[in-house]
Amino acid sequence: MQKKTFISFLIFLLFSNFLLAQNETVKSDKVSETYDRSGLTYLFLDFKSDRFSSYLRDAASRIEIPIKFDNNLLSFSAIDAPYFRDEHSGGDLNLQSNKYKIQDKLLQERVNYKLLEFWWGIKNDGSYSAQTIQQRGIYNATDLDVTEADASKIGRAQLGDAGEKLIGNSYILVYDVHSIKTMTEIYDEQDAAAKAKAEKDKTEFKPVKRTRNGYKGNVTAFLYRLAYNDTIQAYFFESFSDEKNIDLQKFNTIYNNVKVPLKFVSSTTASADGTQMNTALVQKSTSELFEKLLSDGVSSALSSFERSLEEFRVKTPLVSTFPIKAKVGKKEGLTTDRRFYVWEYQVNSKGETVAKHKAVVRSRMIHNNLNDELGKTGTTNFYQVSGGKLREGMILQERVDLGVAIGLGAQSYAGQTSFHIRAEGSLSQYLGYVINTPLTAFKLYADALFQKDKDSLYNDPIKFSGHKDHSFSRFSIGVNKEIYFARKFHVGILGGAGLEQATWADREGSESMSTYLIATGLEFGMAVGKNSQIVASLMNYSPIGDVTENDKDGELLNTYTEGWDYFFPERKGAAFDVTFRILF
Repeated sequence: MQKKTFISFLIFLLFSNFLLAQNETVKSDKVSETYDRSGLTYLFLDFKSDRFSSYLRDAASRIEIPIKFDNNLLSFSAIDAPYFRDEHSGGDLNLQSNKYKIQDKLLQERVNYKLLEFWWGIKNDGSYSAQTIQQRGIYNATDLDVTEADASKIGRAQLGDAGEKLIGNSYILVYDVHSIKTMTEIYDEQDAAAKAKAEKDKTEFKPVKRTRNGYKGNVTAFLYRLAYNDTIQAYFFESFSDEKNIDLQKFNTIYNNVKVPLKFVSSTTASADGTQMNTALVQKSTSELFEKLLSDGVSSALSSFERSLEEFRVKTPLVSTFPIKAKVGKKEGLTTDRRFYVWEYQVNSKGETVAKHKAVVRSRMIHNNLNDELGKTGTTNFYQVSGGKLREGMILQERVDLGVAIGLGAQSYAGQTSFHIRAEGSLSQYLGYVINTPLTAFKLYADALFQKDKDSLYNDPIKFSGHKDHSFSRFSIGVNKEIYFARKFHVGILGGAGLEQATWADREGSESMSTYLIATGLEFGMAVGKNSQIVASLMNYSPIGDVTENDKDGELLNTYTEGWDYFFPERKGAAFDVTFRILF
């Protein structure tokens, strides 16, 4: 009955996912045809009473803005915290209240004015320069923008003037670093918990292995956007005295009539790791570890915003479908195996323009377009992983994913069919953050299988001393390289190693037998939605080495050289599994 229920559940997931994927349509304003770069400012919330505040303040001045964003650099990288919290608060920070306190603090520090001063190069004497606006307008221009400018009377000068619209894409990421603990404190807490449990269970206390040093904590990030629209721009232009100077008194009243000079966008909390292995030959200094802590936490928070905010998603039209190409690259922060949705604009029965989802593609070797000649941008290649036929002009929309997948299904092995789970993480995707590589769809996997044999097949009294009703658990890890073809299909080759353990119904405590194994196999998969696949795998499991037996306390009792198939002759060879894979 369990198997029938599980199979029915898989069928339900399959068809519901397929139907949702085929029919997703959104309003056209949800998927813009154009992409304009956003500017970013990092500001650290300084709680001066925190024990690590001086290290954090110093590290905050060295955190770099990702290349995907323009750096709206201010003269300061930290502001005093506008609310109180204990540094060990554990993240219970009253987000709803604090976001308004931070916003008030930003206005008190005149961050909205300082951003305008940055954009327009306004100096203390009222003089200004539009150099930054001009440079960013040109850097943001697409080949189509250049073509249209060349065909106009004004020419390419208008490209620089277009930089004014980027002022409204100015974001401030304010971050609070809290709940910081040293690795010594973390290990002490783990030891205390383990010792208390050992005393309760009356077992031997085993201290945790202390392999790392450094710091761990959490980062809560608040994102705000500068209010800059046509009305505010009109107020701003009224402050111009001439072509070289601004009336500072008028400039300082620009936002007087603006209800919300800075708009709160979103908040998120992410973990932050500033640790290193004790065995590392070169040990980072305390300052370097705190820089690593901040960089890790802020990057994780920013990645969360990139996954949820349309403004941070790169959009660009397809310029070729065989091979799939688009004019984006390193300038837009692309890395290997970055996911993009493909949309097509259509007119529905109501006469409304809508965007319909057509496919999912991923990036290959990334083109370095940082220094491409204006109007002659190179292209990055993509490969398709799901969906239908593509056409030039369809819109690619960046949809950053975690690069992980979970597969649930069933596997037939050793005469039994059991539930099977496989987790995967994209090695090529995360390697792409470090180096530009053409390696795609290269994954690390881990799988698990649990089986029971109530037929008492293995009841040889010489081998098992009367034990029966054996249960088996298998865990393995390895790598998987997939190759995609025909829009939604892929094949893959897998290789790894693992451990299989046998227990029995009448065992005492932790009694068990186990051995190592080698796993190899092939898979065939088909996409059934934007983020789901049906995958069939043919695996071969080969037990290797000695068989170990543990007593009821988990201690080694015996080692047998006969091998696993001496005890369990059927537990080797081919296995077939089918899983429903969900990608995140």
